[in-house]
Amino acid sequence: MLRHGFTHFTLDIEPIVGRVKRVAPRAAQPGVLWIPLEEAIGAAVPVPVRKLLRALAANATASRCAMFGEAFDEA
Repeated sequence: MLRHGFTHFTLDIEPIVGRVKRVAPRAAQPGVLWIPLEEAIGAAVPVPVRKLLRALAANATASRCAMFGEAFDEA
């Protein structure tokens, strides 16, 4: 769970991870852009979303390292 404190309330987010195999052409809407996770982390998004994206990226890296038997160093 991710917790983020705002001035007047605390936001608790329980993420659910899903995989998208392909994006149907109908999924695109004006003003909507699908970008890779690495790019999304640097995009103009609210702080709680950036925290979530960073955690997702770290988890994906750890999963890949475990899958391929690589050493994982959280630098």
